[in-house]
Amino acid sequence: MLSPQEKAEIFRGAIERGINAALLMIAECFEQSPDKNNRLEFHNTRHTEGVIRRFDTIIDAIHAADPLLVNDRSRNIGRFAAAHHDTVQDWEPSTIPNQTPGDEGLVKVMRKRFIGANETASTAGALSIMDKINEEVGAEIFTDEDRAIVSSGHEATIPYFSPEKGVFQPNLKEQSSVITRAIALADLGTAGMDGQEKFLPEGDAL
Repeated sequence: MLSPQEKAEIFRGAIERGINAALLMIAECFEQSPDKNNRLEFHNTRHTEGVIRRFDTIIDAIHAADPLLVNDRSRNIGRFAAAHHDTVQDWEPSTIPNQTPGDEGLVKVMRKRFIGANETASTAGALSIMDKINEEVGAEIFTDEDRAIVSSGHEATIPYFSPEKGVFQPNLKEQSSVITRAIALADLGTAGMDGQEKFLPEGDAL
């Protein structure tokens, strides 16, 4: 039987390996894909690394204000969730007639993301990694509470658009946990946290 110290050491190692695995998966699928249509300008390692960095910044500020609101374990699970929130980016083409004078007859092909389904699939992949580690070790390294943090964090990043509100996250609720709030804000927080120097090129990429 593993001691608490041994479990903690396995947990820390699994978190770092899991984050690295997510970044590698994103690079292979969305930056190095043989199909150039799957090489994404926005949902790539740059975006995911930015989400992790902003999550850390938010959690540092919360911990400084009230150390009881976040602990090392929830922070680590939050970083793992942030790394895996966009590992699936399925889409379909959506064609729009070109209205530009002189280009009549041409069509614009837009990438229509499977919003909601992608986040759900990303969650399933992250939970699968956690379950596999538990099975390999033969002990509960990742708990049901850990799984719930990942699931709620990913669900909160699902975006929606309306003319009145612009882009927002309808699944982010008043009762959402601190970790869930931090993941969601880190995902959309470039403008408020990093300034126009990073927001403008990121907006163009999106």
